[in-house]
Amino acid sequence: SIESLRRREDIIRKANEGTIELEGSVLIGRHCMISDGVRIVDSCIDNYSRIGRNAVIERSAIMDRVVVEDNAEIRGSIVGRHSTIKSNPIKATKVLQTSVLADDVTLEAGCNLVGVRIYPHKHVPEQSLVNMILE
Repeated sequence: SIESLRRREDIIRKANEGTIELEGSVLIGRHCMISDGVRIVDSCIDNYSRIGRNAVIERSAIMDRVVVEDNAEIRGSIVGRHSTIKSNPIKATKVLQTSVLADDVTLEAGCNLVGVRIYPHKHVPEQSLVNMILE
C-alpha cells in the first residue's frame, strides 16, 4: 500500500540522515514506525510494530503489532505479538539476557527483566525480575 511504502521511505531517510541507527543484520517489516534516536542492532522488527524514541533493540526479535515505548532497552530477547513495553525517560524498561515474552504481554514502565519468561496475556507491574517464569 501507499502508506506502507511511505513508512518504508521514512525509515530509510532517517537511517541515511543518522536520526536512527541500524547496525548489522536488521529486518524491519511492513507498516512499522521507528521513532528518532532508535538504535537497532542484529534484530528483527515484525509488521505493524512501533518503536518509541531513543529505544535500543539489540540481538532481539520483536514480533508483529508490538509497541515499544520511549527509552526502552531490549537486548538478546524475544517479544511476542501484540505486546506493549511501556517505558519513558524517567522509568526506562529493560528486557535483557534471553528474556522471552509470549503474545499479548504488557510491561509497565520501569520493569527490569533479566532472563525472565512470561506466559501469554500477562500484565506485569513495575518491578525487577531475574531468572524466573511468570505463568
